[in-house]
Amino acid sequence: MSKQGLLAVLAYMMERRAKYTSVQPGTIEERLERAQKRLDATEPALHAQLDNPCREYVEEKRAGASPEKLLKLQIQIVGVDSRILADRRGAALLAAIAVLYYRTRLDSVGISQELGVSPISANLSGVAWSGLPTSQKGVS
Repeated sequence: MSKQGLLAVLAYMMERRAKYTSVQPGTIEERLERAQKRLDATEPALHAQLDNPCREYVEEKRAGASPEKLLKLQIQIVGVDSRILADRRGAALLAAIAVLYYRTRLDSVGISQELGVSPISANLSGVAWSGLPTSQKGVS
């Protein structure tokens, strides 16, 4: 895949992550910037999603809650926190995933270890899979 083709795929993937339902107008750089701004705008709402589970975790831990209850809250907290971190890294994270998946043939566990992200939270398999069909559809 050419550099321009990879950039087109990254722009499309960023737009999908930013919840755009169609390819946006503009240059690839404009599309990437627009998608990143949209992701950045969602960060306060994601932080708000952490308030209740974090508060509940502290209360439950102090009250001696079961390990199962605490684990459920931990998973919820880590999921949202990982999304915030992945959204901040934006196109750079998507590019790294694509390169590690397609060029080095690492699986989602190998990619997560290489990049220091959770394979589930970052949806590594879905991200890597979504790029190839997109490039074959001629997204530009």
